[in-house]
Amino acid sequence: MSVLRDIGLVDSALSVYDGHRRRQEMDRTVKTARDFSGVLVQCHECDRSTPALPPYTPSNWNGVVIVDGAPSSEDWLYGRDLGRDGPLQLLRGMLSGAGVDINRCYLTSAVKCFSVKRPMSHHIAACSPFLSFEIHRLSSRARCFVVMGEASLRAIIGPDVSGINRYERSRGMIGGVPFLITQHAGVCSQNEEVAARTLEAFKEFFNDAD
Repeated sequence: MSVLRDIGLVDSALSVYDGHRRRQEMDRTVKTARDFSGVLVQCHECDRSTPALPPYTPSNWNGVVIVDGAPSSEDWLYGRDLGRDGPLQLLRGMLSGAGVDINRCYLTSAVKCFSVKRPMSHHIAACSPFLSFEIHRLSSRARCFVVMGEASLRAIIGPDVSGINRYERSRGMIGGVPFLITQHAGVCSQNEEVAARTLEAFKEFFNDAD
Protein backbone atom coordinates (compact mmCIF):
# COMPACT_ATOMS: atom_id res chain seq x y z
CA MET A 1 0.00 0.00 0.00
CA SER A 2 1.34 3.43 -0.90
CA VAL A 3 0.32 6.67 0.76
CA LEU A 4 -0.36 9.70 -1.43
CA ARG A 5 0.06 13.28 -0.33
CA ASP A 6 -2.84 15.07 1.30
CA ILE A 7 -4.90 16.68 -1.46
CA GLY A 8 -6.43 19.94 -0.36
CA LEU A 9 -9.79 20.72 -1.89
CA VAL A 10 -8.32 23.83 -3.50
CA ASP A 11 -5.32 21.97 -4.92
CA SER A 12 -7.08 18.84 -6.17
CA ALA A 13 -7.19 17.94 -9.84
CA LEU A 14 -10.89 18.81 -9.75
CA SER A 15 -9.96 22.45 -9.24
CA VAL A 16 -7.37 22.31 -12.01
CA TYR A 17 -10.04 21.12 -14.43
CA ASP A 18 -12.73 23.70 -13.73
CA GLY A 19 -10.98 26.62 -12.04
CA HIS A 20 -13.79 26.73 -9.45
CA ARG A 21 -16.11 28.79 -11.67
CA ARG A 22 -18.89 26.32 -12.44
CA ARG A 23 -18.69 24.72 -9.02
CA GLN A 24 -19.05 28.11 -7.39
CA GLU A 25 -22.09 28.78 -9.54
CA MET A 26 -23.63 25.56 -8.20
CA ASP A 27 -22.70 26.56 -4.65
CA ARG A 28 -24.97 29.56 -5.07
CA THR A 29 -27.90 27.85 -6.78
CA VAL A 30 -28.00 24.18 -5.74
CA LYS A 31 -29.61 23.58 -2.37
CA THR A 32 -31.10 20.08 -2.61
CA ALA A 33 -30.40 16.71 -4.26
CA ARG A 34 -33.24 17.47 -6.69
CA ASP A 35 -31.59 20.78 -7.63
CA PHE A 36 -28.34 18.94 -8.33
CA SER A 37 -30.08 16.32 -10.48
CA GLY A 38 -31.74 19.11 -12.45
CA VAL A 39 -28.42 20.79 -13.18
CA LEU A 40 -26.89 17.45 -14.20
CA VAL A 41 -29.52 16.54 -16.76
CA GLN A 42 -29.23 19.97 -18.39
CA CYS A 43 -25.50 19.54 -19.08
CA HIS A 44 -24.40 19.36 -22.74
CA GLU A 45 -20.69 19.95 -22.29
CA CYS A 46 -19.38 16.91 -24.20
CA ASP A 47 -20.20 14.29 -26.83
CA ARG A 48 -21.61 11.66 -24.46
CA SER A 49 -25.18 12.24 -25.58
CA THR A 50 -27.13 10.19 -23.02
CA PRO A 51 -28.67 11.99 -20.03
CA ALA A 52 -26.46 12.30 -16.96
CA LEU A 53 -27.17 9.87 -14.14
CA PRO A 54 -27.72 11.51 -10.73
CA PRO A 55 -25.96 10.03 -7.68
CA TYR A 56 -27.56 7.53 -5.35
CA THR A 57 -28.26 9.48 -2.16
CA PRO A 58 -29.48 7.35 0.76
CA SER A 59 -31.60 8.93 3.45
CA ASN A 60 -29.54 7.14 6.13
CA TRP A 61 -26.08 7.85 4.73
CA ASN A 62 -23.21 6.14 6.57
CA GLY A 63 -20.59 8.68 5.49
CA VAL A 64 -19.04 6.44 2.80
CA VAL A 65 -18.77 7.98 -0.69
CA ILE A 66 -18.07 5.63 -3.62
CA VAL A 67 -16.85 7.25 -6.83
CA ASP A 68 -16.76 4.99 -9.88
CA GLY A 69 -15.69 5.83 -13.41
CA ALA A 70 -18.87 6.24 -15.44
CA PRO A 71 -22.39 4.78 -15.54
CA SER A 72 -22.73 1.39 -17.18
CA SER A 73 -25.40 0.60 -19.76
CA GLU A 74 -27.42 -1.06 -16.99
CA ASP A 75 -27.12 2.07 -14.84
CA TRP A 76 -28.40 4.18 -17.71
CA LEU A 77 -31.32 1.83 -18.49
CA TYR A 78 -32.41 1.08 -14.94
CA GLY A 79 -30.89 3.82 -12.80
CA ARG A 80 -28.76 3.02 -9.78
CA ASP A 81 -30.76 -0.12 -8.94
CA LEU A 82 -28.76 -1.63 -6.09
CA GLY A 83 -30.69 -4.89 -6.29
CA ARG A 84 -29.71 -5.99 -9.76
CA ASP A 85 -27.10 -8.59 -10.69
CA GLY A 86 -23.63 -7.93 -12.08
CA PRO A 87 -20.59 -6.01 -10.78
CA LEU A 88 -22.77 -4.00 -8.41
CA GLN A 89 -23.74 -7.17 -6.57
CA LEU A 90 -20.09 -8.16 -6.27
CA LEU A 91 -19.35 -4.71 -4.86
CA ARG A 92 -22.25 -5.14 -2.45
CA GLY A 93 -20.73 -8.41 -1.24
CA MET A 94 -17.22 -7.01 -0.88
CA LEU A 95 -18.45 -3.99 1.05
CA SER A 96 -20.59 -6.23 3.25
CA GLY A 97 -17.53 -8.37 3.94
CA ALA A 98 -15.85 -5.20 5.22
CA GLY A 99 -18.85 -4.31 7.38
CA VAL A 100 -20.32 -1.65 5.06
CA ASP A 101 -23.91 -1.63 3.73
CA ILE A 102 -23.95 -0.39 0.13
CA ASN A 103 -27.56 0.76 0.58
CA ARG A 104 -26.27 3.41 2.99
CA CYS A 105 -23.39 4.60 0.77
CA TYR A 106 -23.45 7.67 -1.45
CA LEU A 107 -22.76 6.42 -5.00
CA THR A 108 -21.59 8.72 -7.75
CA SER A 109 -19.24 8.72 -10.75
CA ALA A 110 -16.43 10.84 -12.16
CA VAL A 111 -18.14 10.91 -15.58
CA LYS A 112 -21.89 11.34 -15.33
CA CYS A 113 -23.16 10.04 -18.71
CA PHE A 114 -23.12 6.55 -20.25
CA SER A 115 -21.25 5.83 -23.47
CA VAL A 116 -19.95 2.66 -25.07
CA LYS A 117 -16.63 4.50 -25.36
CA ARG A 118 -14.07 4.71 -22.60
CA PRO A 119 -14.14 8.07 -20.76
CA MET A 120 -11.52 10.46 -22.13
CA SER A 121 -9.84 13.45 -20.52
CA HIS A 122 -12.33 15.92 -21.99
CA HIS A 123 -15.23 13.90 -20.56
CA ILE A 124 -13.62 13.94 -17.11
CA ALA A 125 -12.99 17.67 -17.48
CA ALA A 126 -16.60 18.35 -18.51
CA CYS A 127 -17.93 16.50 -15.47
CA SER A 128 -15.34 17.71 -12.96
CA PRO A 129 -17.41 20.67 -11.67
CA PHE A 130 -20.15 18.24 -10.64
CA LEU A 131 -17.81 15.87 -8.82
CA SER A 132 -16.01 18.85 -7.29
CA PHE A 133 -19.34 20.17 -6.03
CA GLU A 134 -20.23 16.79 -4.53
CA ILE A 135 -16.90 16.40 -2.75
CA HIS A 136 -17.01 19.94 -1.36
CA ARG A 137 -20.56 19.46 -0.12
CA LEU A 138 -19.94 16.02 1.37
CA SER A 139 -16.44 16.40 2.82
CA SER A 140 -17.55 18.03 6.07
CA ARG A 141 -19.69 14.98 6.90
CA ALA A 142 -17.94 12.18 4.98
CA ARG A 143 -16.26 9.30 6.74
CA CYS A 144 -14.21 8.33 3.67
CA PHE A 145 -14.10 8.19 -0.13
CA VAL A 146 -13.57 5.07 -2.26
CA VAL A 147 -12.16 5.92 -5.69
CA MET A 148 -12.81 3.03 -8.09
CA GLY A 149 -11.18 2.77 -11.50
CA GLU A 150 -8.92 4.88 -13.67
CA ALA A 151 -11.39 7.59 -14.67
CA SER A 152 -12.09 8.37 -11.02
CA LEU A 153 -8.38 8.26 -10.26
CA ARG A 154 -7.64 10.77 -13.03
CA ALA A 155 -10.51 13.01 -11.94
CA ILE A 156 -9.12 13.36 -8.42
CA ILE A 157 -5.36 12.89 -8.76
CA GLY A 158 -4.72 14.49 -12.15
CA PRO A 159 -5.51 14.30 -15.87
CA ASP A 160 -2.10 12.89 -16.78
CA VAL A 161 -2.28 9.97 -14.36
CA SER A 162 -2.58 6.58 -16.02
CA GLY A 163 -2.19 2.98 -14.97
CA ILE A 164 -4.61 2.08 -12.20
CA ASN A 165 -2.43 -0.92 -11.31
CA ARG A 166 0.27 1.44 -10.06
CA TYR A 167 -2.15 3.14 -7.66
CA GLU A 168 -4.31 0.18 -6.64
CA ARG A 169 -4.84 0.13 -2.84
CA SER A 170 -3.11 3.50 -2.44
CA ARG A 171 -4.50 5.87 0.14
CA GLY A 172 -4.55 9.59 0.61
CA MET A 173 -6.56 12.45 2.03
CA ILE A 174 -8.73 14.97 0.24
CA GLY A 175 -9.89 17.91 2.28
CA GLY A 176 -8.86 16.01 5.40
CA VAL A 177 -11.01 12.97 4.53
CA PRO A 178 -9.28 9.64 3.80
CA PHE A 179 -9.66 7.99 0.42
CA LEU A 180 -8.77 4.58 -1.01
CA ILE A 181 -8.04 3.81 -4.67
CA THR A 182 -9.17 0.43 -6.00
CA GLN A 183 -9.85 -1.29 -9.28
CA HIS A 184 -13.29 -0.78 -10.81
CA ALA A 185 -15.99 -3.24 -9.71
CA GLY A 186 -16.25 -4.48 -13.31
CA VAL A 187 -12.58 -5.52 -13.21
CA CYS A 188 -13.14 -7.26 -9.87
CA SER A 189 -16.03 -9.22 -11.38
CA GLN A 190 -13.71 -10.56 -14.09
CA ASN A 191 -10.72 -11.40 -11.90
CA GLU A 192 -11.03 -13.31 -8.62
CA GLU A 193 -7.54 -12.34 -7.50
CA VAL A 194 -8.28 -8.63 -7.95
CA ALA A 195 -11.59 -9.07 -6.13
CA ALA A 196 -9.81 -10.75 -3.21
CA ARG A 197 -7.22 -7.94 -3.02
CA THR A 198 -9.96 -5.33 -3.11
CA LEU A 199 -11.89 -7.03 -0.33
CA GLU A 200 -8.79 -7.07 1.88
CA ALA A 201 -8.15 -3.41 1.05
CA PHE A 202 -11.73 -2.58 2.03
CA LYS A 203 -11.39 -4.39 5.35
CA GLU A 204 -8.17 -2.58 6.26
CA PHE A 205 -9.37 0.80 5.04
CA PHE A 206 -12.78 0.84 6.72
CA ASN A 207 -11.28 -0.51 9.94
CA ASP A 208 -8.78 2.36 9.96
CA ALA A 209 -11.48 4.90 9.03
CA ASP A 210 -13.58 4.04 12.11
